[in-house]
Amino acid sequence: MHGDVDAQVRALRIFDGLGAIATAHRVRRSLLDAGVKLSRGAGRSTRGNAAGLTARQAEVLDLLADGLSNPEIAEQLFVSGRTVENHVRAILKKLDVPNRQEAVASARERGILTLV
Repeated sequence: MHGDVDAQVRALRIFDGLGAIATAHRVRRSLLDAGVKLSRGAGRSTRGNAAGLTARQAEVLDLLADGLSNPEIAEQLFVSGRTVENHVRAILKKLDVPNRQEAVASARERGILTLV
């Protein structure tokens, strides 16, 4: 955390991952004061998900497991079809699978989806 900018950014990721909130805040403040642009990083619910899914992505995944189509998911969640497509794409990427069916199977294997 006392090294160059790259070392500080790596330290910040480690502290965030460990949940060392106060120390991460100090490093983040130091980097911001030095003019370094930082992303917000994963939120608490995302860090708590085994696959790194956001709460909304987990919700979409549950609906995929129920066999809903993108338009049906969009209607149920009150979002656009494009938004659902983006969520599904992110889910596939995070689970490292090529399609919806394998996403559901992978999520069940990982214990992310518990319903059969």
